[in-house]
This record gives sequence, structure tokens and C-alpha cells, in this order.
Amino acid sequence: MAALQAFDAKVRSCFEGFMNTQLGNEHWARAVHAVSNGGVGLRSLATHSPAAYLASRSACHKLCKDLDQHHHWEVTDMSSSAAAAVRHLNAAFLPEDQIAGDVTEPIRQQKLSLALDKASAATLKDAADLHHKAHHELVTQKGACGFLTAMPSDVLGNVVSPDLFRTMVLRWLRVPFTTSEFFCPFCDTVCDIYMDHALCCSGGGDRTKRHNLVRNQGYRTAARAGLCPELEKPGLLQPRPLLGSRCEDGTDMPHLDNASQRRLADVFLPRWCSGGPAALDFAITSGLQIGALAATAADGTSPTTDYQSKKRNHLDTENQCREAGLTFIPMVAEGVGGGWGNDGQMVWNRCASAIAAATGEQPHAVAEHIYQNMSIIIHKEGARAVLRRLQGAAPSLNPAIDAARLAASLVGADAADECA
Repeated sequence: MAALQAFDAKVRSCFEGFMNTQLGNEHWARAVHAVSNGGVGLRSLATHSPAAYLASRSACHKLCKDLDQHHHWEVTDMSSSAAAAVRHLNAAFLPEDQIAGDVTEPIRQQKLSLALDKASAATLKDAADLHHKAHHELVTQKGACGFLTAMPSDVLGNVVSPDLFRTMVLRWLRVPFTTSEFFCPFCDTVCDIYMDHALCCSGGGDRTKRHNLVRNQGYRTAARAGLCPELEKPGLLQPRPLLGSRCEDGTDMPHLDNASQRRLADVFLPRWCSGGPAALDFAITSGLQIGALAATAADGTSPTTDYQSKKRNHLDTENQCREAGLTFIPMVAEGVGGGWGNDGQMVWNRCASAIAAATGEQPHAVAEHIYQNMSIIIHKEGARAVLRRLQGAAPSLNPAIDAARLAASLVGADAADECA
């Protein structure tokens, strides 16, 4: 155990070294979770070694019996290492994940490790405030962790600069950026120490840039799927609903009573289900807005579900589209975790199936790449918005952030052309 704990300490030191920061124990406790459970996958050997041992031993005991009829499966012997592993795991597991003492069937290590993560996350969540509980719900949604699992590639366009990547990971682990709140330089609203405000700020153009990048990636994905998409087709939909003082994409509020202000469809598909056309309407919301916190803490899908409903009902958009023979599909993502609503997931899964049929790839692998690319865009633009607002802010708790401030005025340049 001493050797395993020493190795764990070296892993933490290495991570903090290239992140150029020191994590508190509560943040490291999140980091050692699987990425699908809100961590970065740096599992503790000291914590998970009993799971590895029991999985290995349970998988081979029948083979051992085939080789030696006198072989004894020692898990029922309370003095054995296998029984000790069962006791260790059951002491850490939640009641619903307890292991039967005889372990008659092989157990996968992945199942045991996820149960350990689940119990650890429940402990952290019980001790957390409403914001932290909501944050955990958001980072465990479908497609949220894609930026951590994507293979960096210039060809795929998913290489992220170090200053942005550090900021993305710190936000993922909910590490505070400053020692105190300060006024946002773009809208004069107070920025919190976790920079949640940056993701929904109506000033500075960051929301518009993020929306357009996601829309453009959606267009490219639909094109790969052979759906013949059209970008920003005019005259199809009602004006956008408001998010704060501006439209959901960060643009100025339209005159709702002016027919000439009917906005464009983000991505128009001339052929969708049963051959009819469809309009994909992209939006990114935040589950950490004050009015949404309680619902998000209870159910991480609520921000996207609620906003999908809002978009359908806004100015009766869905019914008007239906009467015109057009399928209206709200493509809603959540900006804190990066997860997608069920309508968006449905579209991406259909696109993945179409792409896989044309390329010979596996649909689940194509879908994973789609979610990864979208996740990188959402988290990268969130990090960019954070760094822009940290210029002239209160002292940072992270040396990496202080260094990033020097370049923060330049980090928006590489995305300007992409959003045009």
C-alpha cells in the first residue's frame, strides 16, 4: 500500500506540474474520477487496487479449477486476500452496489471502479453547496467529457493551446480562478470566483462566437452525413428567444413585431425524416444560472430539456413550422458541462449512422468523434471567455491563469475567421 500511495503522489505532482497549479484535496478528489463521472481519469492505485485484484482473481478461478480439480476459490475464507478485497470494496460502496460474499461469477474491474467513483462522487456531492451539486450533474451528461478523450489532431481541428486547455480543465474540476468577485469588464455584472458568469455574459461577443462555431461544426457534420445542408437559410423561423438582455446567440434583440426581422435558420436540411425538410436551431444555455440552479442540482438534463421546450413554444415556432411542412429541431447544448439535449443527441446519432454507412466505420465511433469535436468547441470558447474577463481582475489563485492573462487579449484572434 505504501508503494501504491507513493505512486499516486507522483501522479498528482506530475499533473499539478504541467497544469502549473496546486489543487486542493477536494479538487484532486474529483480529478481521480473517470472522465464520464466529472474527473480526468487519474485513478488512484491505492483506492482501486482491490478492485483490480478481485476482478483478476474472479476471472481466472474457473480456469484454475479446470487445471487443478483441488483448486480452492478462497473468497469465502475470511482470512484470504480475495475476501479482504471484498470487505474493502463493500466498505466503500453505496448499499446498492454491495458485492455478494461468495462472488460466484467474474466481476469486471470497470464495474467495480465505476462503483467506487459513484460512492466517492456521492460523498463529495453530499458535502457540496448547490452550485457544486449542479456542476457535478452537468459534467456527467452525455457528450460532456469529449474534450478530455479526443486525440489532438490538426487535421480534425481539435488542437487546443495550453493556456486554454488549462483553463478548460480547471473549470471542469471547479477550481476557483480568483480570490474574490469582481466586475465584468464587458457588462458590469459581478463575476464570481469560478467564472460561471463568463459562459452566459451578454457582452463582449463571446456568446455569438461560440454559437457560430458550434453552428458551423453542425453544418459540416450534416454535410458529411450527406444531408445537403444549407447554412443560415433565410425566412424560415421566428426571432430567437432572449437569454438575458440579448438573443440566445449573443446578438442584439430584434424587433419582435417587425416581420422583416424574422431570423435565419442556423442549418436547413432539405430532406430529413420521411423526406420532409428540417431546420436545426442551435443554442447554448447554462445550467448554473441563478434561476436554474435548484432544478439542475436535482437533474442535470433539465437545462437542455427546459430550453428545448422554450424554443419550441417561443412565438409558437414549432407549430408554425409544422404548418409549413417543416420539422423544427432545437439543438440545445449546455455550456458548463458541454452535454446535449435529447433532440441534439438524436440528430448527432443519425448523422453518425449515415457517416458510418458511407465510410465503413462503426456508428458509435463516429458519434464519439462528433461529441468530442463539439465538446472541444464549447469548452474552448468557454475558456476563452474566462481569460478575456480575467484581465485586470482580482489576484488569481493559479499561476497558470496569471500567465494566461498576458496573452488573453490575443486568444480570440484564431477564432475570429472561423465564426464569420
